[in-house]
Order: sequence, then structure tokens, then C-alpha cells
Amino acid sequence: AASHEDVLSAASDEDALIESIGEGPSDPLERLNRVFFWINRGIEVAVLDPVSQIYGMVVPDPAKRAVRRAFTNLNSAGVFANDVMQCEGEDAMATALRFAINSTVGLAGLFDLASELGLARHESDFGETLWRHGEPDGPYLFLPVLGPANARDAIGRTIDGLMRPEFYLLGPIERIAIDATDGLTLREGHLDGLNALRQSSLDFYSAFRSAYVMSRDAELRRRSEVSARSR
Repeated sequence: AASHEDVLSAASDEDALIESIGEGPSDPLERLNRVFFWINRGIEVAVLDPVSQIYGMVVPDPAKRAVRRAFTNLNSAGVFANDVMQCEGEDAMATALRFAINSTVGLAGLFDLASELGLARHESDFGETLWRHGEPDGPYLFLPVLGPANARDAIGRTIDGLMRPEFYLLGPIERIAIDATDGLTLREGHLDGLNALRQSSLDFYSAFRSAYVMSRDAELRRRSEVSARSR
């Protein structure tokens, strides 16, 4: 049977867990974040949700996957740079080879022939690079149009944007068109999940914030564990 001390210790641990969950992510700008959140939500309801639904019905699934692969291929320069900064030599080499193969015989990334040759795709971004080097999350932010982030990842997104080749090769209108198309393909795939979260939560903002923070944290830890196993 458990001792009195064990019971007290377990209860203390449980209380600490409940307290940490109750605190939630650091959100000192919550009032402003909520304003931007609901402005964005209005844009989504009026424009993005209907367009995403039409896109989902009109564009065949194979075409959606091909478009997503092409944008993933475009992001290879940033992934490669972050692999190097994270001292992941094998990942950096795989990223470079994937880009060379998919940009040529893969028709600009529409087809992922590199995966068929055993070069699996992976993600890497500057927010992750900062995290690997011990930078804290910082406060939660909800950025106009761009959506959720923390202070560290907001900086990371800016740096990642500067590492994308289209930033230097295309004008602002062309870049906006590319980002909009990329965002549309990504959003269409998450539309059902977003609607389910909205319908099941009493406070959509708080639920969305918690879901984002937990998802991002799990993503970073998963990538770190995969890298550690591959060494």
C-alpha cells in the first residue's frame, strides 16, 4: 500500500500539473492579440473559409498534393540553412540532394522523386534553430494576417522569409500571390480541424492559443528526438 508520504507527494505533483496547465502560455498582450484574432476571424469567415471550401471542392486531391510539394521544394534553401546552423550535416546534405532531384526531374518539385530514392523530407526553420540554441519562447503573439506565433518564432519567420529565393527573384505582387496560394493549400487541409475546435470551445481564442502552443512544442520536441536518434 502507498505510504502517507507517497500520497502527499502524488497529490502535490498533481496540483503542480493542474496549476501549470491553468497558467497557460505567457500572453501579456492578450487584449491586443484578441483584437487581431477576431479581425482575422472576420476575414476568414467572409473570404478565406468560402475560398478554401471552393478550392477543396474544385481542385483534385492529387493536384493539391502537387502544389504543396512545389512550395515545400521552394523552401529548401531555408531548410538547408537551418540544418547547417543546427549542425545537422546529414540533414543538410539530404536537403540539398532533394532540391537538386526534385527541381529537375521532379519538375520544380511537383513530384517528390527524392523520397522514392530514400531521401525523406524533413522540416527545419529558424525558430527551431533558436530553440535548439536555448532561446525561450517569449510571449504569445497573434500577428495580423500571419496568425499565431511566439516572440521567438516571429523572429524566426522573418529570417526564414529572407532565406526564400523568391524574396530576391520576384516582386512584391508575385510574392503575395505565391504566399496566398501556399496558404490556401495549407488552410484547406486544416479547415475541418479549425471548425471542430471552434464549435467545441467556450473561448475560441484561448482554445486556439493552447492548441497552437502545444502543437508547436510537440513539433520541436519531435524533430529534436528524430535528430538524436539519427546520430
